[in-house]
Amino acid sequence: MSDDLRPHLKISEHKPLLERKFTGGGGGSYKRTEYINHSKKIFNEAQTLQKFFDDSLDKNIIKHRYFRVELPEGVNILTSEGKKLGDAVLGDLVGSPASNIGHFSTLESSFLNLVEQLKEYRDTSDHIGKSKFSSIEDFSSIPAKEKISESLTKLIKDEQYSGEALISLFADLAREEEETIKKAIGLYLKPKQGKIISEVRTSSGKVLRVKASHEAINDLAECFLAIQMVEPIGEVIVESAIKGEKIENTVSVSPNTAQAYVCIFDSGVTKTSRFIEGSIINHEEPIGPPHDVGHGTFVASRIIYGNSLRDDLSKGQLRPNVKVLSVCMKTHDDIGNQKPATIDQFLQIIRNTVERMHQQIKVYNLSMNITYQNTQAGAVVKDDLVGALAAEIDKLSKKYGVLFVVTTGNYPTLSSTPPPTEPYPEYFKREDSRITEPAEAMLALTVGSIADRDNEGSLTKKDMPSPFTRSGPGFNQYRKPDLVAQGGNLTSTWQNFEDLSVAGIGREGDCLAYGSGTSYAAPIISRLAAQLFEHIKSATPDLVRALLIHSATLNNFDIFDSDTITKLMGNGVPDAGKLLFSDRWNQNYIFQGQIGYRKIMKIPFYVPQELTSRSGLKKVRVRFTLAFSPDTDRTRYKGYCKSHLRVNLLKKDEDGALKKASPDKSHEVIKDLYSTVIRYDKTFGKKILEGEWELHIEHVSSRCDPSEDDVPFSFVLTVSDPREDSAVDIYNAIQIEVPNKYSNLLEIRERLKI
Repeated sequence: MSDDLRPHLKISEHKPLLERKFTGGGGGSYKRTEYINHSKKIFNEAQTLQKFFDDSLDKNIIKHRYFRVELPEGVNILTSEGKKLGDAVLGDLVGSPASNIGHFSTLESSFLNLVEQLKEYRDTSDHIGKSKFSSIEDFSSIPAKEKISESLTKLIKDEQYSGEALISLFADLAREEEETIKKAIGLYLKPKQGKIISEVRTSSGKVLRVKASHEAINDLAECFLAIQMVEPIGEVIVESAIKGEKIENTVSVSPNTAQAYVCIFDSGVTKTSRFIEGSIINHEEPIGPPHDVGHGTFVASRIIYGNSLRDDLSKGQLRPNVKVLSVCMKTHDDIGNQKPATIDQFLQIIRNTVERMHQQIKVYNLSMNITYQNTQAGAVVKDDLVGALAAEIDKLSKKYGVLFVVTTGNYPTLSSTPPPTEPYPEYFKREDSRITEPAEAMLALTVGSIADRDNEGSLTKKDMPSPFTRSGPGFNQYRKPDLVAQGGNLTSTWQNFEDLSVAGIGREGDCLAYGSGTSYAAPIISRLAAQLFEHIKSATPDLVRALLIHSATLNNFDIFDSDTITKLMGNGVPDAGKLLFSDRWNQNYIFQGQIGYRKIMKIPFYVPQELTSRSGLKKVRVRFTLAFSPDTDRTRYKGYCKSHLRVNLLKKDEDGALKKASPDKSHEVIKDLYSTVIRYDKTFGKKILEGEWELHIEHVSSRCDPSEDDVPFSFVLTVSDPREDSAVDIYNAIQIEVPNKYSNLLEIRERLKI
C-alpha cells in the first residue's frame, strides 16, 4: 500500500429501519366564526366556475376541469392541508403558484358532484361539509396571469417579446386529448396570423412552440383550460476562442482506452483532428450540420485532456483518458447564418439522447446557457420557478441515473454587450449578473469559473472568481454554483489574452486555441465525474455529486465577504487527488442507499481508539456530504422538491451512550430545507469514546402527496485527525480494531488529476 493512499471504506449494512409515526392527526378543520355567508360565497363561485367551463373552447375536447382554490393567508397548500383539500374538492393538486394557492384537476363529473356537495353545505342547517370546505377562501378559474410566466410578462411589457412562446399543457391529459387540443389551438391562431411551429414531449407533458401576438397569447391562456404555462422562447449561446499556435507534428497521441464517457451538447466537434478523433464516440447532428465547430472542439478537448494540455504538449506526449459523444446544437440556415437550437428543440434532443445512451454514458455536459430571443440578456434564474430545461434535466437525471454538468453562464451574456462599469468585484451584486438557465437544475452540478493564471494587467488574481463568472444563488436561494474549476481570466480592459486564458484545441483540429469562459470550466468537472463512474462501477449520480462536493475547498479572499464568495464559488474547487482515496489522517466512509417516506435509517461508522485514547487533547473531526434525488415538479413553484432528508450525527459519549452532537463554534452545517445537498463539519475535543458512532437519516416531507417511491441518496463521511499525528493511521487502526467490518471501495490506483 502506498505511504499516502488509503482506500475509501464502503458501509454495506445499516441498523433496522425505523418509522416515525405520524402524530399530526391530519390537523383540525379550519375554524370560521360563521358559515352562512361563507357557504353562499363559495357555492356562487363554483356556479360561476361552472359557467366558465361551459364557455371554454376546449370543454368538449378534454375530460378534465382545471380550477384555482385560494386558502387564507398563512395556510400552506403544500402541507397535509393540500392533500385534505384535494380530497375535499375531488381533485388532484397540479400546480401551486403561491403557498396558499392551488391549481386542481378533476373530471367533469367529479366537479358536478362537488357543486352538489357545496349546495348541501349552503342549504343544510348544520352546514354539512364545513369541515372539508371551511378553509376555502375563493374558488375561481385559473387566471391568465398565473399561467403566463413573469419572464414573458416582462418581455411583453418591455417590448422585447419575439413573437414566439412555449405553451405547456397539463400533464394529466391523455395523448388523444393532447392531439385534439393542439389542433384546436392551431385553428384558433390561424385567423390571428399565428401558428404552431413545433411540439415536443417532455417528462412533464406536451409542450407546443407557437407563433402568436401577445394579445393572442393572453387570449389562449384565458380560453383554453388545458393550457398550464406560457413562457418565452430561449435559445442557446456559446463563447468564442482565439486561435493559437499550430501543434508540432512531433507530438504523439496515446490510444484512448478509457471507459469514461461524456456526452456534450454543443456546437459540434471537428472531424479532422488526430488529437481528438480517437476519443470521439460519434458525431450527432439532430438539427443539421454545424455552423462553427470551434466551441465544441474546445470543450471536447478540455474533457479529453483536462487543464494540463499546455504542459503535456511541452512534453511531446498527449494521453487522452475520456471519450466524448458530440451532439450538435448550433447549425446554419440556407445562406450560412448561425441557427442555434431553441429551447423546445433542446428539450427534445436531450431527452432522446439520454433515453438512448444512458446505459453507456452517465455524464452530460452543457457548456451552453439560455438567452431569450430578441434580447441581449441571459435568462436569469428566478427564486420561485424552475425553468423548463432545468426541470427536464432533473427529471431525466433521476429517471435514468445520469448526471448533468452545466455552467453558470457568462457575464455579460454576449461578447457584443459592454462590460459592467463597476469595478471587480462590485458588479457581482447586480441582479443581472445572477446565474442563467439551466444552472438552477437541482440534481445537476452547476459550475462557475476561477482564474488559473494572472499577471499585473489581469482583472483578478489566480484562484479567485473569474471576472465573467456569474453569481448565485440558484432557485429559491439555494447554493449555486455547486463547484468551480479553471475557466480563465481577462485583462483589466475585459479582453481575452493568451497568457491569461485556458487552453484547448481549436476548430481546425491542429492548433491550440485560447479562451475564457464558464464553458471551459464545466468540462473539467465533467471529466472528473466520468472518471468516477469509470472507476467506481456501482456509483450513482448522488455518490459522484457527493464525492466531488466533499473534496472541494472554498478559499477566502480579503476583497470578498463570506456570502459573496459562496455565491460565486459554491462549495469551492474539487481536489481530484482526494476523489478515489483517503489518507492516513482522513478516512472516508461511503454509503449508497434509498429511504422511504417517514423512515429513519441508522448507519454506523467506526471511530478508532487510536484517535480517542491518545495522551493530550483529544481531537476528532467528522464531516460529511450527503446528496439525494427527490421527486420534482416545477408546477409547484417553490414547492419544486417534494421531499427532504434530515440528518443527525450521534457521537459515542464518554459513558458509552450515543448522543446527538450539539452545535458549537466548531460546528458548520449546510442544510437548506428541500435542497438536495447537506453538508456537516464538526471537531470534537472532549466527552467522546471510540466505537460505532451513527448517522441518522430521516425522510421527512412537509409537502402534500409525497411520492411512494424511495428517495435515493449517497454520502461521503470523513473521520479525521486534525493534529495529523505521525503515529496515527486511521485506516490501519480500523482494520485492527474491527477487522472485516468494512470493505475497500476499490483497489489502489493512481490519483485523478484535473
